[in-house]
Amino acid sequence: GTGAGTGAGTGARLSGDITPAYSLLPARRLAQMAGLARTTRFVYLLRDPVERLWSHIRMMARLKCPDLEGLRGFANDLADRIVDGEENQVSIRSDYAGALTRLEEAVPESDRKILFYEHLFGDDAIRELCAFLGIGFHKPAYDKRVHGGVALKLDAARRGAMARYLAPQYAAVRDRFGALPQRWQDNMVKV
Repeated sequence: GTGAGTGAGTGARLSGDITPAYSLLPARRLAQMAGLARTTRFVYLLRDPVERLWSHIRMMARLKCPDLEGLRGFANDLADRIVDGEENQVSIRSDYAGALTRLEEAVPESDRKILFYEHLFGDDAIRELCAFLGIGFHKPAYDKRVHGGVALKLDAARRGAMARYLAPQYAAVRDRFGALPQRWQDNMVKV
């Protein structure tokens, strides 16, 4: 969504826009976006690749299936098709390596912040994010879920298959940032 507000006591107007689709843009388009205003900041959130993909699959299943059993079947079938290489329209959003490369090519380091989703739920991380954005800190309601997905457990066999399929993404992020959040490490063990 988009919104406007006031910057950290300066009276400056600011606007924000959020969509995972920006990770698919070519570097030239990201560079154009970087030049839209005097100060343009980019925040890219990295979520554990298996968890991100399973969330996306569940969202798609919810759109296609009204009942839980239909949803479960659709989600499992889609997961299988993805790891078998038969479906790339969903998995393309899992390409952290490509998205990070394009972002690094297009946006100066001082104007981009890469954060792990798993680290966002604490005051220190939110203070760091607010400082980067040049806005005052406001304590969020960490327990409030917005647009929460349907609860559908991912079975161990599919979790392992997805982790193996996404192994290059785990490696690319680890190579760039070193230590990974525990949730990432838990899924990497299955690779």
